[in-house]
Amino acid sequence: MRQHSMIWFVACFFVFGMSWLEAKEKSPNFVVVLSDDQSWVGSSVLMDPANPETRSDYLRTPQMERMSRMGMRFTQGYAPAPYCCPTRRSLVVGQMPARHIYQKDQPGWAKSYRESLSLPRMLKLADANYRTAHFGKWDSRFDNVTPEQMGYDLSDGLTGNGTGGGKGDSNAGASDDPKLVDSLTRRAESFIETHAKSGQPFFVQISHYAVHLDIFYRESTLERARQWEPGRRHTMPEFAAMTSDVDQAIGKLLDHIEALGLLENTYVFFMSDNGGRLTMPGQDGGTIRFTRGRDRCTRGACECLSWCWDPALRLERFPVCPSLDSTSSRRLLNWLGSTVHCQKSLMVAAWFPCFGVPAKGRLSVVFRFWCFTKPGLEKHSLP
Repeated sequence: MRQHSMIWFVACFFVFGMSWLEAKEKSPNFVVVLSDDQSWVGSSVLMDPANPETRSDYLRTPQMERMSRMGMRFTQGYAPAPYCCPTRRSLVVGQMPARHIYQKDQPGWAKSYRESLSLPRMLKLADANYRTAHFGKWDSRFDNVTPEQMGYDLSDGLTGNGTGGGKGDSNAGASDDPKLVDSLTRRAESFIETHAKSGQPFFVQISHYAVHLDIFYRESTLERARQWEPGRRHTMPEFAAMTSDVDQAIGKLLDHIEALGLLENTYVFFMSDNGGRLTMPGQDGGTIRFTRGRDRCTRGACECLSWCWDPALRLERFPVCPSLDSTSSRRLLNWLGSTVHCQKSLMVAAWFPCFGVPAKGRLSVVFRFWCFTKPGLEKHSLP
C-alpha cells in the first residue's frame, strides 16, 4: 500500500460505492472535503496507532477525529504531487501528473486534458441522474479550464489561492469567515439538501483554501487556541486557530448530512492535497521541527491526511474493506459496462491485502475508474 498514491484513494469511490449499489439498488452519494497544504501530522488524528508522533502535539481537530472514528483511515495515502494544481488535476481525471501532462510547454496538453474521462463524467455514465458540484479552490493554472468544462454541473468557477486569501494578503488575520470556510460549507449544505429532497444522487467536493498561507482565523478561535499548551513541533496559535476553523466546518457538514438522514447511502472523504510546510511565519524559531520517518510529511514526502466514512462498514473497531469475490468483481465490471481492459492505460485492477488485514479472506479489489471503457468512449482511452 505504501507505493500507492492518493488517487488510489479516489478510485475507492467506485469500488465501494458500486458494490454498495448492488445491495441497495440506489446510487450512493459522495462528499469529498479537500484541505490545502495540510501535513500528515497537521491534525490531532493519530494516523499510525503504533506511533504517537503521527499527530500534532498542539493542533486540536475533534471533528476530524470524529470522522476518522466513523470510518477508515488511509494511513499510507500519498498525494500525486507536492504542489496544489497537479494534485487537483489528478483527482479530476484519475491520472498522475506525468500522464495528464501538467506542463504548459507540452504541445496539445490542454486539449488532451479537457477531453479526459473525468470523475463527474464517469459518475454520469454510471447513472445519468447524478448531479455534481465543486466549491472552493479549483486552481487550474495555465489553461483556465473551468469545473463545468470538466463535467461539473455547478461550481465557484476559476478560483485560486487569492480567492480565499493567499500568501501576502493584506487582510490576513481575524475574520468573520476565515478562508471562506463558512461560505463553502453553506453552499455545499444547500447543494446536498436540494438533491436530497429531489432524490437525485450527488457528488460534491469542498476544496478548502485553508490551511494554505496566508493565515486567517476567527478571533474567538484564536482566544481558545492561546489557552492550549504549545507542543514541541507546533506552537503557533494563529495557525492552530485556522486549522480549528476548518475542523469546525467539517463538523457542521457532517451534522447536516446526518440531519438529512443521508449517512446510510453517502460516502464522505477527507484528504489533503499535498504535504505541509518546512517553515511558518511566526513559528517559534521559524522552522517546524520534525522527527525521523514517515511523520516528516513535508512537501517532499507528500504523505497526506486521508480517511473516509463508508456506510457499508459497521465495525466497532478499526474497519476493514468489504470483501469482493470474483463473482462480485465480475458483476461490478458488468454494471460499469466494461467489456475490455485498457491495455495501454494505467493498471486496471490490483488485488492487495486491505490495510494490513491478513490476506486470507480479506482481499479487496481496487479499480482505477479511468481504465474502463464503454462503447463510444474510445476517445477517452489513453494512448
